[in-house]
Amino acid sequence: MSTKNNPQNAAVAKLVTTKLKPLEIVDMTNQVSATIKGHPDYAAHPEIQAPVAKWITAAQLVGTLQQQIAACHAQLSTLEGQRTDAVVQWKRGTRIVVSAVEGAAGGSPTAITQWGLEVATRVVTAPSTDPPANVRIGLTQKHAFTIRWKAIKNAKGYVLQIGDGTPSGWGTILQATKATYVPTGLTSGQHIAVRVAVIRKNGQSAWSDVLNAVVR
Repeated sequence: MSTKNNPQNAAVAKLVTTKLKPLEIVDMTNQVSATIKGHPDYAAHPEIQAPVAKWITAAQLVGTLQQQIAACHAQLSTLEGQRTDAVVQWKRGTRIVVSAVEGAAGGSPTAITQWGLEVATRVVTAPSTDPPANVRIGLTQKHAFTIRWKAIKNAKGYVLQIGDGTPSGWGTILQATKATYVPTGLTSGQHIAVRVAVIRKNGQSAWSDVLNAVVR
């Protein structure tokens, strides 16, 4: 607000209203209007009374609308949470409906489409029985003789045998949780044969190709 027809160098009225939040507008209006009304000459200036009254009314409307908006935000947050729960229930219900139609259709594509659903082809992959690959001999950081092979995803464990290279010369089955095994009891220069298998959900795989090596 500024005065009109001020002489040169006269004071200019100012009220900072920038960057005020809605509730700050209400507080500032109440404080300033109270000061204005408390002026001794307030009653003698109707040209101030009228705009102050409208100003207060506008500030009260800002406050009321802000409260309504806050209430709407709270309600919206609640509704969004309820909608999320409803979507979860709907997805669960969708699976149940699809399963029920599959059962009623008995695997018939024609019957499924008659129920209004689309037919999808389900490819069933037979469980793998392949043995571990890349069986090899190496040394640990402490120069210990070690047997390694390529790790298999979702393996439940591994088994291996160490033999003398003859068809009937296999030792006891050894257990390993990782794709490496450090055997004991071997001597330098000893000729050995190694084979490895993996344990999956569907059981033990075939044995890997036999690896012949000399202990160093």
